[in-house]
Amino acid sequence: MEFFSADLIRQELPMEACIQAMEEAFRLLHRKTGRHILRKRVSLPGGSIAWGNLMSLMPAYYDQHYCGAKVFTVFPDNSGTDLPTHQGLVLLFDAQNGSLLACADANAVTELRTAAATALATRLLARPEAASAAFVGAGPLAYAHLKALMLVRPFARVAVFDLNRERTLRFAQFARETYGIEAEAAPDLPAAVREADVITTATTAGEPILFRAHVRPGVHINALGACAPIFRELSTDLVCASRFFGDCREAVLSEPGDFLIPLQEGSIRPEHLLGDLSDLVGGFQGRTSPEDITIFESLGIANEDIAAVKWIYEARRSRASGGQR
Repeated sequence: MEFFSADLIRQELPMEACIQAMEEAFRLLHRKTGRHILRKRVSLPGGSIAWGNLMSLMPAYYDQHYCGAKVFTVFPDNSGTDLPTHQGLVLLFDAQNGSLLACADANAVTELRTAAATALATRLLARPEAASAAFVGAGPLAYAHLKALMLVRPFARVAVFDLNRERTLRFAQFARETYGIEAEAAPDLPAAVREADVITTATTAGEPILFRAHVRPGVHINALGACAPIFRELSTDLVCASRFFGDCREAVLSEPGDFLIPLQEGSIRPEHLLGDLSDLVGGFQGRTSPEDITIFESLGIANEDIAAVKWIYEARRSRASGGQR
């Protein structure tokens, strides 16, 4: 059994390869080869099922060779301490004999595979000529997503807004220095997203922060933050105006307030969810017009985690046997 540390994962799994791994995982789901169970949560002292303190389990069957699970804890009060809010492991098993092949740092895997899945969705949903991006929230996920999104749409301009002005300025400087592009540290959210072709929200907002009036026709939105039914980043009017997709149909119908609150209000019907990444990879037409507003709701499933760890495991085995990958 091998252990993949966070440093090893970032070294061994280039973002380009991770995007390929996500496409493979969702193609297997489209073919009904892979399957998974939605995350199961257990509340811990001081927490709740909706939001930490909690333990979560995400199991999946990847294909005839691999199965696995991600297990992790969420302790929001760890923010600002030496401990991360999320801690856990991704376990990779041999599906033929049940042996444990590898375990990997869950935070590093989650960061990479989330950004890679978002990039895959953006490649399939954003307008081909998209040239400007906006980031709402400038935490660690934003950096990983900038790296991934630049691989599928080479943006000429980036704008960013975070409630923490220092983080806003730091992210804009990083974008300029790393990619040599125009990068604006916007003074507020409307200014950040006004001219954007692709918007990525990665916040801890509980109430809507992005509204229909903020965005222009043809925009693609990646919504990352609303992972529980009581939280949302997107307004009802924006969701209603969109062609709405997620990484997993079942997850969207049970987890994010972005979709569930408008559904409970009666503003949309379940059919407003047009499909998920397995449908899009399988050929479903996501964008029907340059004027469409498309939304990708990112929630995460274990097949994504297993795909990332599998890629590292197989690459290391190939090198050890003298092969190339």
